[in-house]
Parts: sequence; structure tokens; C-alpha cells
Amino acid sequence: MVVNPGASEEEIREVVESDNAAQALKQVMGLSDVLVDQVAELEERHEKMKKVEQEIKEIYELFQDLALLVEVQSEQIDHVGEKVGQTTTYTKIAEEEMIKAEKRQGKSRKCMMLGLIAALTILFVLIVAFAARN
Repeated sequence: MVVNPGASEEEIREVVESDNAAQALKQVMGLSDVLVDQVAELEERHEKMKKVEQEIKEIYELFQDLALLVEVQSEQIDHVGEKVGQTTTYTKIAEEEMIKAEKRQGKSRKCMMLGLIAALTILFVLIVAFAARN
């Protein structure tokens, strides 16, 4: 039984997509309460499925964002790893240079002490020679 055979596609779509499509169908077609209840239950399930679909899309977007963050962090961690490797190398080189500097400093002290002893010896000899002349 069709109540409004001249209804446009848009009018039919509005009735079907309305929040109360079950009541509209009941009025238009004179459907039984059982059938109307079944249509209402189907509408409720459909809405729940749309909600689940939307939540799945949101979860997918979150995983996409997470994947991007992991990729960016991975690059940064690799960069830090490279810098740690360089630092280790530079530290070993610095340690070797410090050992060389300590050796050079020891040799330098020895030379300075020998020079000071030689200068004092020469000064002592000059004083003794000068004192003997007078």
C-alpha cells in the first residue's frame, strides 16, 4: 500500500534516514508493531555499527600517528648512537693525548731541573773563581 505515489526520491530518503523511520513506515504502510520493532532494532544495530566503524577509523589514525612518531624517534636514536660512537672515539684519542702530555711534561721537568742544576753549577763555579781572584 503506497500512501504518496508522487513522493520524490529525496522525500523517500528523508523518511528512511530520519531518526524515526520505523514510525514513518508504520504510518505510511500500516505495518504491525512487531515489524516496526524489528525495523527499530535494525536501525539501532546500524547506528552501533556506524559508531564502531568510526572508532575503528580513529584507532587506525592513532596507529598511523604512532608509526610516524616511531619512525622519527628511530632516526633520532640512530643519530644519538652515532654521536655516542664518535664521543667514544674522541675520548680514547683524548686519553692517548693526555698520556703523551704527561710524558712530555715529565721530560720537560727533567730538562728544566738539569738546566737549573747546570746553571747553579756554573754560577757556583763563577762565584768560587771570582772569590779566588779577590
